[in-house]
Amino acid sequence: MTEEDVNAYLQDVNNSGASIDTNKDISDTFQNTDILVSDRSSVIPMFFMTGKPIIYCPIESEYGYLFQMILPGLYIANNWEDMNNILDNLTGGNDRLKEVRESIIHEYFSSNMNASKKIVDTIYNDYYEE
Repeated sequence: MTEEDVNAYLQDVNNSGASIDTNKDISDTFQNTDILVSDRSSVIPMFFMTGKPIIYCPIESEYGYLFQMILPGLYIANNWEDMNNILDNLTGGNDRLKEVRESIIHEYFSSNMNASKKIVDTIYNDYYEE
């Protein structure tokens, strides 16, 4: 792409209401992201923990345990028609998988919430109990 092509593309993205992420810290990006659209990526499980919707564009591969666990909470877009339908529903306030994601997060991950605080509290309590 020429510099002019890149600038035109960036302007089109900006005009569409989307953005291109230039953050170095992905947690900053997650705070400002309403919906993640992704193929297979290590960011999916991290973004899943936000409880926000993910549209997954599948590729043929085997899925590990963690990915299989969260897969029921992901929207699957096999083509552009699927993508448009899912986006129309989500932007229209119809997130039919919200409760599924919340259930998966609660069932499998809630014990790990605030892990840093739990570690500090355990060390603190252990020190002062002796």
